Amino acid sequence: MVQTIPLGLEANPVSLRVVNACPAQGMGPQERQTLALEALGGTFTITALAEQAEVSRKFVHQQIDIAQQALEQAFATPAADDDEILFHLPVTKKWLRMNVVSLLPIAAVASAASATTCTTAAAAMCPSAPSTTSSTS
Repeated sequence: MVQTIPLGLEANPVSLRVVNACPAQGMGPQERQTLALEALGGTFTITALAEQAEVSRKFVHQQIDIAQQALEQAFATPAADDDEILFHLPVTKKWLRMNVVSLLPIAAVASAASATTCTTAAAAMCPSAPSTTSSTS
């Protein structure tokens, strides 16, 4: 609520001064932050800070709560999100060629190793499967 108080005997627009009825409404973000930090620091009592700033103790406690929530949010451990995009990778034709050429030898070795492993495993699991080793009876 804004009140107007006449400064002179007559009330004309030039002599009117705007006064804020509630000092808490007139406080800017920086002043509120300073008030909350002083209250959190504990160097002054809540009552002394409220009197100094000409606000209620309830208002000081509200600013403390806001500051504590901001601190908790700032220092909270981020939740692990496996679907979060970590970075973007620009892919060019040159990059694709380079990766395909580098992956071919790895795929060939893996394919040869798995073929040998599969035949040995099949022979062990299925006695009727043709054996890779010859036996003399």
